[in-house]
Amino acid sequence: MRRFSTCMVAMALLMSACGGRNETQTVSMDGLEFDSVVVDTTMALGTSTDAPQCHIRLSVQYAKGKNEQQVNNAIVHSGILVPDYFAIGRENLLMEHVVDSFVGRYLNDYQNVYGDFYRMDKEHASLYNNDYILSTHTQKGKKDIVIYLANSYLHAGGSYGSAITIAKNIDVEKGRIVELKDVFVPGYEQQLCELIEEKLLKRFDVKTLDDLHKQSVFSGIDIYAPENFMMEEDQMTFIYVEDEVAPHALGEIRVSIPYNELNGILKK
Repeated sequence: MRRFSTCMVAMALLMSACGGRNETQTVSMDGLEFDSVVVDTTMALGTSTDAPQCHIRLSVQYAKGKNEQQVNNAIVHSGILVPDYFAIGRENLLMEHVVDSFVGRYLNDYQNVYGDFYRMDKEHASLYNNDYILSTHTQKGKKDIVIYLANSYLHAGGSYGSAITIAKNIDVEKGRIVELKDVFVPGYEQQLCELIEEKLLKRFDVKTLDDLHKQSVFSGIDIYAPENFMMEEDQMTFIYVEDEVAPHALGEIRVSIPYNELNGILKK
């Protein structure tokens, strides 16, 4: 297996960016459109055929046009890439450079951490395989909002991997990510949580919160509204990722609430 080469990945990124769009869903609005940077690479921890491998496949959309730099900065620093190497700093970076840097650091971390484990435990080589797949797409949301969705899958040993959906709402006029505090009036939390509870009871076909807890949903924790949400045209959808508020077997849980049910707590 050929070892990772930064030059090879940089070339692949350049070809992907110049050669065409990703086939995932994209949106265009108000002078702003989206293109994709795509990379697919594998690095092995040794030369033998059974040596553990790290496979990374990323398809990351980025903005072109109106407010593109502000929008792309917001995307880069929003935590769609895990680990979030870009949490600190607000420098303007091209998405090709961001993805290239991320891949290099991810593979370097994999080699440093898993390489030591593998050298001490070559009998269980398959335990040190690692897969990281990220696919992003955009869709039209409420007025002036583009919903940016990142679907990732991470498998790093163990019996199963983790699938995570991260949603970010981009205000294209301001070039920034919208948070709950931007959407709701102060003191909204209790009423919003009551609405979420109502939807959850209906979804799981139970009558009380205790009954919901018996199904291991929000068991031992208070119901809350996550910052992981979508401002769709007619409703808001809150996303709880796998293992966040319920057992893994229940998968991702989404709660949708029409705007007309939120009128009392929405900002004008």
